[in-house]
Amino acid sequence: MNRRTKKRMIRLGINLVIWAMFGTVGIFYLLHHPELREEIKKFFTTKQEKALPPDAGKPGTEKLIAPSDKQAPLVVKALKMTPIDFEDQLTIMGTIKGEHEVNLSFETEGTIKNFDVKEGEFVEKDQTIARLDSAELKLKFDHAQAKFDETAVDFQLAKQKLMNLQKLFQMGGASKDRVEEGRFEMKKIQKQMAAAQFEMQYSQKALDKISLNAPFAGVLLETNVNAGENITTNTLIGKFSLIDDVFAEVGVIERDLTKIKADQTCTLYVDAYPAQKFEGKVEVIAPMISGESRTATIKVRISNHDHKLLPGMFAKGAVVIYAQQHALIIPREAVVERGQGRFVYKLTSKTEAQLTAIESGYENLSYVLVDKGLQEGDFVVVNGLRDATEEKVVVEVKELSELSL
Repeated sequence: MNRRTKKRMIRLGINLVIWAMFGTVGIFYLLHHPELREEIKKFFTTKQEKALPPDAGKPGTEKLIAPSDKQAPLVVKALKMTPIDFEDQLTIMGTIKGEHEVNLSFETEGTIKNFDVKEGEFVEKDQTIARLDSAELKLKFDHAQAKFDETAVDFQLAKQKLMNLQKLFQMGGASKDRVEEGRFEMKKIQKQMAAAQFEMQYSQKALDKISLNAPFAGVLLETNVNAGENITTNTLIGKFSLIDDVFAEVGVIERDLTKIKADQTCTLYVDAYPAQKFEGKVEVIAPMISGESRTATIKVRISNHDHKLLPGMFAKGAVVIYAQQHALIIPREAVVERGQGRFVYKLTSKTEAQLTAIESGYENLSYVLVDKGLQEGDFVVVNGLRDATEEKVVVEVKELSELSL
């Protein structure tokens, strides 16, 4: 054994002797001073009583006695289950379009004389929208008619000449060749007369088409030409629309497209009539996603017999994607997920909440519809217990309310 080890053993022995002396003195002091023993006993008894709840030891309170770190009731808010009529809506916005829009063009060429209707004005069926200058067309018609009249006279003369030649031929005063020349001349003039007649009729039809009339009752959306411009039958004069019914064309992003169904009800508003609600139904859902925006176009048909909605107006509103009457609804934060099941904490008394299984139906980001597990009049804890693990929890209800959407 080296010197260092011997020193350590000596110090250890000295320490043991000192602790033994103090312990002996302490025990001796307690044995000869009973008042000190009573003070120590009273101190520990008081500490133990403070660690128990006020109703400890009473019948039926055994399960509610919690460990010291969980003895205080949890402060919660509760919601009374009251059936309501529920609607979930998807916000939409888009542009008003006419039910039936057509391009306008003249059936003949010419020069625009004037427009009888301004853009945005409503017109009745067959009402004149624009007119061509008739002077040039009238000149063409007069020229064709004069040519026809002239050739008609020449034809009668050629016809009479042929008849005279045929008589002379029968009497031997004209050759057969002269008769054939007369017949050829008559047919030539007859063709010229027919061409002149066609040109005259064509000019007359052109005169009949110098007016551009409305194909149906509607609104002139736009004009693409001005008075004085020369046009052909291929020139786009403007656009015309039927507006007894209109469509709101709106874009729906890809993730929301499955929520849209035909005949869903929509409510729309326009800036021109901010206080008026326009209702319609989903009629057309585009079968494809277009553009970088990843949206699909849906068309909402709206009755517009008062013609307040005009093509081009900006519309915004909502489409009802789900509706249920007398539904029991809870906030999403009230739902407790346990494995594959869903639960809520339902109040069984003013101070106790019981974990209760539910079957949920439709839900969105804010609310869950309860199909089974709850009934009207139940109170459900909506916050304060989502992280609780016990099936029964002592609570202090801070606030009771009813759902208001």
